[in-house]
Amino acid sequence: MNRSARRNMLKVVGIIMVVMLPVMLALWFAQLRAVSEISAQLRTFAELALNKTERVIQQVDLAREDAEKYQGKVCTPEHRQYMLNVSRGRLFVADLIYAEGQEFLCSTLFTFTPDHPYTIPAANYTRKPDVAIYYFRDTPFFDGYKMIYMQRGNYVAVVNPLSYSEVMSDDRSLSWGVYDTVSNAFFSVSQKASISLLHSMLRHQETTFQKDDRFYTIVKSGQRPIAAIVSTSSARFYKTLYHQATLTLPLGMICSIIILLVWSRTHREFNSPGRLLHRALNKRQLCVHYQPIIDIKNNQCVGAEALLRWPGFNGQVMSPAEFIPLAEKEGMIERITDYVVEEVFSDLGHFLAAHPDLYVSINLSASDFHSSRLIALISDKARFYSVRAQQIKIEV
Repeated sequence: MNRSARRNMLKVVGIIMVVMLPVMLALWFAQLRAVSEISAQLRTFAELALNKTERVIQQVDLAREDAEKYQGKVCTPEHRQYMLNVSRGRLFVADLIYAEGQEFLCSTLFTFTPDHPYTIPAANYTRKPDVAIYYFRDTPFFDGYKMIYMQRGNYVAVVNPLSYSEVMSDDRSLSWGVYDTVSNAFFSVSQKASISLLHSMLRHQETTFQKDDRFYTIVKSGQRPIAAIVSTSSARFYKTLYHQATLTLPLGMICSIIILLVWSRTHREFNSPGRLLHRALNKRQLCVHYQPIIDIKNNQCVGAEALLRWPGFNGQVMSPAEFIPLAEKEGMIERITDYVVEEVFSDLGHFLAAHPDLYVSINLSASDFHSSRLIALISDKARFYSVRAQQIKIEV
């Protein structure tokens, strides 16, 4: 591949890249917008779940405070009825249990006091002086159901795990879990969630990340040592990405079309004959050739005719008959005339001075004859190089 072909190929590739750049930026911006929107949706859901958890905890605290107001003998029918009334007054409290330490003595679900208290295994979370929380425990009080038991002092509130974070959403692929940040133990998860999988995601340093074709967001509560992790499928993300792309891609395509039109117009103007001639003059690319003038009487060279040529335009050499009208139209004829005069004296000035019997003929445009500036220029050059006036002949 020669240099010209390589240069043309690079030019085409460059044009394609510049034209495609707005489209690529539009897709990139759509991707950023989709990630931001998905993250915002997940964060909003996580905050709703944490707010729901806060409401449940408040209900539990109120229920235990009401239960502690009982003054009679514990675990009697009156006591159980009192606890039942308290639990019925709280939306998220499934049951109230009276306990001494880890021994659960009686609850509202049993109309009698068991012969032997139920001893629950060690708590998942404890806080001094008397708070203990047991996650997902299957006890005789709710046989076959893994409930959350929240104990403070002698009273234990039983809560369905879904009560903490059950929030309505139109995203069927949504999966979430709420956990305490002290032990990283989950106490509420969605039905489709895997606790082991969610637990493995807690090691990530970022609060928003992607893993195994799912997007995750972790939001911590500002009130309690709890946090929520929420995830959605990549299908949800691609749906959002498609929506964003339908907004940004048309703008990118419009920008590409505008760039292409501007480039096309600029390219045409840059490579117009007038601009090319202007650059050729600035770079002194016009060439003066000298054609000998022979006297046919004695077969002797008596001078030369200066012929201006423009090499390289459209791959061929142009004669003055082709570009002089263009120069007149573009208002550059005076520059070309000065250029020819300067080139002739630069090339032949000393030679003509040494051979006074020879002359040079210069072709000028008709409009040049009305310029006193040209006469002064030729006179100055002739005087500088010691060339006689009769050695310079002017032709139209």
